[in-house]
Amino acid sequence: MKQYQGETLKEYISRFGVEVVKVGTTDEAMIVYAFRKGVHPGSFIKSLNRARPKTFAEIRSRAVEHIASEGEAYEKCITAAPTRPRA
Repeated sequence: MKQYQGETLKEYISRFGVEVVKVGTTDEAMIVYAFRKGVHPGSFIKSLNRARPKTFAEIRSRAVEHIASEGEAYEKCITAAPTRPRA
């Protein structure tokens, strides 16, 4: 399972969790491996590579922090620079 182009991390984690339940596996190592292989490259996967999670629950808790920081950065980007009026 791969993260879709334009799909947020939050959406991907939700969709991935649903698929894990459908498959019915309890092999945490396999779940973590599959998640890491499917998520888009970026700062979140880099953080997973630095300190490798052992469970999907650990991935979810770390993702919550990452999603919150991404939201704050996005808000700053939108409000920081006003648009230039057309001449």
